Amino acid sequence: MDDALLDLVVCPITHKKLHREGDFLVTPDNVKYPIKEDLPVLLPSAAILPPPYQSVEAFKAAMAAK
Repeated sequence: MDDALLDLVVCPITHKKLHREGDFLVTPDNVKYPIKEDLPVLLPSAAILPPPYQSVEAFKAAMAAK
């Protein structure tokens, strides 16, 4: 993935910047998105959420409460 593209994309859930960790783009809140064939899959349904969150809705509610 091109670094110039990485500067432009943000998490569709948190709207925070992403950084690359191996085959994933990761937010400061540890939401991970896979990179497939050098393209990021930036869909909320593709997100790997940090424990203990099982759904995007639960994660968003917890972040809103902070």
